[in-house]
Amino acid sequence: MQHLTTAFLLASLCVPSPRTQDAGHCPNVRATNVPAQVKREGTSTRCGFGVSVFGLALSIGGARCYRNEFIYPAHQECLGARNAGTACVPAPDMPVALEHCECLLVGVMGTGVAAPKCNCTAAGTAGTIEDAETILCGATS
Repeated sequence: MQHLTTAFLLASLCVPSPRTQDAGHCPNVRATNVPAQVKREGTSTRCGFGVSVFGLALSIGGARCYRNEFIYPAHQECLGARNAGTACVPAPDMPVALEHCECLLVGVMGTGVAAPKCNCTAAGTAGTIEDAETILCGATS
């Protein structure tokens, strides 16, 4: 009988409880949403309509195309926003995507027709960004 009681006690300790903060030390803040954003870095070129002969582009107009784009996902941060009965705590980090971009060229070996479009391709990740979440304060049951 004692072995059964010990096994039951150990099993109940292994059951995960919902994430909560001690009610006596509740900071009364919540996580704040931060929208996704794209940061462009590196040299930029203007992608216009025209021709390219062995890498020398002759084009008109078009949008700017930056060599690197870092895509930061929407996430949450602990910025001190008041909210009764909750706490803002760290959550798992999120990856920051990296894309390499260049003007679209229809042709071969640097010769062809230049299009007014920036073409970006995935180049892996460029680190991580910290995330946060809001949890309830209160005694666990």
